Amino acid sequence: MKIYELNLQFSGKLEEKKLQEIWQKIKKGITGKIIKEGESKKFMLAYPIKKEISAFLNSLIFETSSENVVELKETLEQEEKILRYLVTIRKTADIIQKRRIPKKYLKKETGEKKEEKIKKIDDTGSQIKKEKTKKPELKKKPKIKLEDIDKSLEKLLEKEL
Repeated sequence: MKIYELNLQFSGKLEEKKLQEIWQKIKKGITGKIIKEGESKKFMLAYPIKKEISAFLNSLIFETSSENVVELKETLEQEEKILRYLVTIRKTADIIQKRRIPKKYLKKETGEKKEEKIKKIDDTGSQIKKEKTKKPELKKKPKIKLEDIDKSLEKLLEKEL
């Protein structure tokens, strides 16, 4: 048994009653344990999907076997009011997701703070130091003089004539 997450986008033109009917039908189709159910939220789509500009988003976390997920996907494909769906495997049942912040929004630290952090890491030994790899030195070829080129050209030309 694995933990799965189901995300659905329903048509934004649906009434609340019809939306709840479809949602209950989908929940009954899941054979397994429902861990967490999200609330229905209406939002505007970034681009039209099946000529719809708004949609309801619902999510559900459940535990079941992989055979039951295949059956669930078949029932989801038959429903016309579902714009899109996504079933993913979750490692844990927790719903909290950490947000990644781009580097450009993070504050730059001064050199002193960085050194203190490095010392702390060195003392604990919890992180492995990355050593800089040295690039192998390339052997430099000796420079060829113009006189040598002229001599070799003269020899070639003499042979051809």
